[in-house]
Amino acid sequence: MVKRALLIFLLLTLPVEGAFYQIDVVKKVGRKSAKGVPFVLYRIKKGDTLLKILSKFGIPPQFLNDVARINDIKNPNVIYAGRTLKIPVGLGWSRKTKVKVKRFPELEVLDKFGAVTRKGALFIGDRSLPFSKYPKVSIGGKEFIVDLSGNLSKDLKEKLKEIGFSVVGSEDLNRLIRNYLSVNFPAVEENGTLVLGLKDVLTYHYDFMGYDPDSGRRVVVNVVGDTPKELENILKSYEVLLFQPDRRSPDTEEGRGILKVVSGKGLEKLAGVVEVLTGEKGRLTDLGIEFPKSKVYLIYDYVNPDEKVALELRGYKVKPLSGNFLVDLEETLSAIPLASKRVKLILYEPPGSKGRRSKFEIEGVLVSAKDRDWFLVDSVDRVEEVPYLLYRGVNVIIY
Repeated sequence: MVKRALLIFLLLTLPVEGAFYQIDVVKKVGRKSAKGVPFVLYRIKKGDTLLKILSKFGIPPQFLNDVARINDIKNPNVIYAGRTLKIPVGLGWSRKTKVKVKRFPELEVLDKFGAVTRKGALFIGDRSLPFSKYPKVSIGGKEFIVDLSGNLSKDLKEKLKEIGFSVVGSEDLNRLIRNYLSVNFPAVEENGTLVLGLKDVLTYHYDFMGYDPDSGRRVVVNVVGDTPKELENILKSYEVLLFQPDRRSPDTEEGRGILKVVSGKGLEKLAGVVEVLTGEKGRLTDLGIEFPKSKVYLIYDYVNPDEKVALELRGYKVKPLSGNFLVDLEETLSAIPLASKRVKLILYEPPGSKGRRSKFEIEGVLVSAKDRDWFLVDSVDRVEEVPYLLYRGVNVIIY
């Protein structure tokens, strides 16, 4: 009893100025208690006393019995490790003004690497620094406190420096990312460009890029989460890994594309493309292929002139086949008629950015059908390009 009384006396009389603690909060309770006081849940550790816990939260010792009563503790001098306590944080001793903090995607990037602590708090004397408002970032063995609201005093910054924390503002977050990447990658490049593909070319601008020393793969880190999953999959197909904040507001105009794959060979494939575009089925004959509704007849080059004239007298537009699928397709579309043109389709990401992040180029035939426009290609460099085209609202026919 004498030792316990002496311990209580020391806890009551020793000043807390300059003392610091880091507390991992089990849970921050959104609802208020019956008395209208918000609280956090704290798990008791070995060696804790109730007075010591109160001092960590900046609660004066005269409120010892109040906290004990809230937690149904009969003897405030006896608590057990592992138990969870309700600690009131909304009374006069810890009243704080809520500060609206804008979203910093740089912190989300660091979160991807597990370097940011947002739960818990740091206590210096009677001042509480919740990590939700002042995130703690650990990079390369160094620890930083990010002052998002810019309201930490010079004196408090000095105290943080004394205990091993450097205070950085929002403008320094990119530097933290560079520091983190430099620990994990032998070299880091900033604001560069990747050009991927041969036939279908993707030009991609990144914020940071390093090389994985084990696999040699390129690792791209962006501060803004403006690369959709479909485009990220194309990067992965080229062995490029991407880290970025989660996308919060995807473009609602996208994701509407339709895919049609036309199989077969020669005239069968040609008839299949026309059927997708017009809904009309072609009929294979000894002379070639007939489209009765459109009154178009594609004939082989060995058909004699008399038979050609006979077809024309019956009202058919007769087109001789050249053996070049694309040429024959364009001739057929012009006869039906459907507006078509060979184009280089260019898609910017994000839409309207004119290549600020990426530009994707693919060559094909653009056809304006009755119901919708179609983009015709014979193949793609990477199968991952097809979901991206559909995501961007392009109706694709692969023949």
